[in-house]
Amino acid sequence: MAKRLPDQRLSVRRSLEAHQASINFLTQEFSLDVITSVAKELLQEGIFESTSRAKLRFPELFETTPAQNLERAASEAEVARSEAAAIEKAIELSDQEIATTKPATAAAAEGKSFLGSKKPEANGVATVAGIDAERTKTATSIIPSLYPIYMPYALQHRILTSIQSLLEECCFNFGKRWLPDIIASEGWEVPEQVELTMWTAKLKQHAKKIPADAAFKIPGKSWEEVLFGTHVLRHSAVHRLKTSAYGLVNLIEGAVLLTRMLKDIPRAQRIEEIRDTLKSSIEEMERHKKVLQEKLSSEVQSIARQRAELDALEKMSINGMVQSDTDNKFATGQWLTECLFSSRARLQIESGDREASSPTKSISSEEKNEKPEKSGSITQQSSSLWNTNVQGLPEDLEHAGGASGMAQSSSSPKIAAKDDQNDHVDDDNLLHSISC
Repeated sequence: MAKRLPDQRLSVRRSLEAHQASINFLTQEFSLDVITSVAKELLQEGIFESTSRAKLRFPELFETTPAQNLERAASEAEVARSEAAAIEKAIELSDQEIATTKPATAAAAEGKSFLGSKKPEANGVATVAGIDAERTKTATSIIPSLYPIYMPYALQHRILTSIQSLLEECCFNFGKRWLPDIIASEGWEVPEQVELTMWTAKLKQHAKKIPADAAFKIPGKSWEEVLFGTHVLRHSAVHRLKTSAYGLVNLIEGAVLLTRMLKDIPRAQRIEEIRDTLKSSIEEMERHKKVLQEKLSSEVQSIARQRAELDALEKMSINGMVQSDTDNKFATGQWLTECLFSSRARLQIESGDREASSPTKSISSEEKNEKPEKSGSITQQSSSLWNTNVQGLPEDLEHAGGASGMAQSSSSPKIAAKDDQNDHVDDDNLLHSISC
């Protein structure tokens, strides 16, 4: 045995690697070697093969909180109401179908439909619908509900049609033994010729012809209740009504009662096997849903913490920006206050006042009036001087010919402009010296 352990461990590891997508939530926290060791240990203990062993090893996985129970009950109740409405409609359609095939005299003699005075209950579906929806309401959560549980419809339809066939075979064999004249008069040769609802009507109609010991007495149930308890199963199969997993179990329970009442033990055992396997699968799905919800709840809490941290960081950044702007505003105000209203600025103003009131720097109005006159006389003197110089030029220079005379003549505007600029500068210097 010790030599086979490495091979078993390798086989477990390969299986885990092949289905690694299903264990991502485990590989985020644990290494594949650790998961392999734990999985191998659980396999050796047979935990995956027995629900009872799993409950002993991990009892917390099979426990549900009151909130989860309320949530599941509310979901099941809501589905039960919609299913019950659909079933009622299907039963009405079935009543019409039976009425068209039933002799008018027989219907008049009975004075009621084949269902009798009491409407059949949906084997627990209708009673579940009576749960107070207001009492089972839970607070709205961001975590979506995974209830009620549904099986794939293809599987549901196959289960219902298979059980319907088993029930029709059970009724045909029972009628063949205890009501052979009815079988002969109707010309029925095989179970497939007679629908389940037709059998329940015939068995109710000819119940007095059946010996008392031909059937078992089901505690708490009448003959009619057990017979018509299978109608919902038939309607769900024929009219393709989608049913929750627990609703499906309730339908199968009704089939088990009918086969046991008619003493068809082999078919009863076969239907019970289907029921038990289905219930085991539902329990496994519930555990898986619980794990998923707990995992999501943990992730949501982690995300909420991270969101709170990010919100705090965002708020801190916003507050930092506002505080920096406020600090800059006060710093600017302080700088401007020092520049505009400090003692240094006041001293500069006072110093300027003293300089303005000093006699050495003041200019009398008479001096101000005299300045333009002096300036005008200086300008006139400069103009006279310029005219004298120009008029006093030798005539031979003005009328000189040749290349040198032309060159001087062409350059005379530039010379004149330069002289004019120099004279303007001299005038300014002269005015400045006079004012001083």
